[in-house]
Amino acid sequence: MARQAALRQRKEGRSVRAWACNAPRNLLAAVFRAVLLALALPAWALPAQSPQEALPADAPMPQVRVVDAAASTSRADVPEAAESVAPRQRPAERPVARVNGTVLTLGHVIAFAENLPSEVTDIPDHILFAELVNHLVEQELLAQAAAGQLRSGEIMRLEARTRAFLASVTLERAVAGAVTEAAIVAAYETFARTLTQSEPVHEWNAAQILVRDRAAAEAAQIALAAGRPFAEVAAEMSIDPSAQQGGVIGWFRAGTMIPEFEAAVRRLRPGEISEPFESRFGWHLVMLIDERLSGAPPLGEVREALAEELARLARSKLIETLRKDAEIALFLDDVDPSLAKNHALLDD
Repeated sequence: MARQAALRQRKEGRSVRAWACNAPRNLLAAVFRAVLLALALPAWALPAQSPQEALPADAPMPQVRVVDAAASTSRADVPEAAESVAPRQRPAERPVARVNGTVLTLGHVIAFAENLPSEVTDIPDHILFAELVNHLVEQELLAQAAAGQLRSGEIMRLEARTRAFLASVTLERAVAGAVTEAAIVAAYETFARTLTQSEPVHEWNAAQILVRDRAAAEAAQIALAAGRPFAEVAAEMSIDPSAQQGGVIGWFRAGTMIPEFEAAVRRLRPGEISEPFESRFGWHLVMLIDERLSGAPPLGEVREALAEELARLARSKLIETLRKDAEIALFLDDVDPSLAKNHALLDD
């Protein structure tokens, strides 16, 4: 009896230790699946239960053969793609798995992990990597099982996503080739020459405190008269978004502000503050920071706008060229426009 009790105690101890060793992995696997659900992946893309969760605690674990391509000396264990490109292989092309002859690479893992949230990426690398590879293996198995099984509507959805991805990549490459430092500088020089050839325009740089009523405007005026900095009072009392920048609006030209605001600014000299005045937005106190006749602003102030314009022109030029060289036939009169919103047609 004593011997049987001792054997039972040792067996229970091993079960507890096994559970303790597997618990962290079980927890991480659960977190991994929960995050994939939060990412709204389709149900077929979710990883299966880990072996520890799928089997009873006392069931024997199935034997899984793991091939280490780096350590194996057998040519049968190394994907043919890896053999043929190994001397010139890029890191992203390094194989991590092979599924029925299809090689999955490190690049596939990286592409899948790009949009994972921090809840997953904070998992230790060696655990996360294994989970990602296993998930990709399962995806590949499911994708192979779907070969030849997709319905017409499913094929159309797949084609739409592929088309959108390819279009985005093509546009990004066109923009990258057009929006260079040299192109930005050249665009700025053209912009500056255009400004200097035109009549100069008066510009002001101002800050404001905007409040809801006259009483609040007078309270702000008293605070300023007591010596408090304009930026401090604006940050505390102004309801305008510019309050976060101490009330500073920045440079503007004649005709771009409401008439009451521009009239108040025109009466000021740099450093002066207006009396409270009312507009349809509320009550204002305005301080003129500086004024100038327009010239070309510094490149740093317009760099982003110039880059956006160069990108827009590059996209437009590419699409115009492609349309010009293509054969396009439209059949708009043959289709009821309202049917474009009928998603159920894809499931017919």
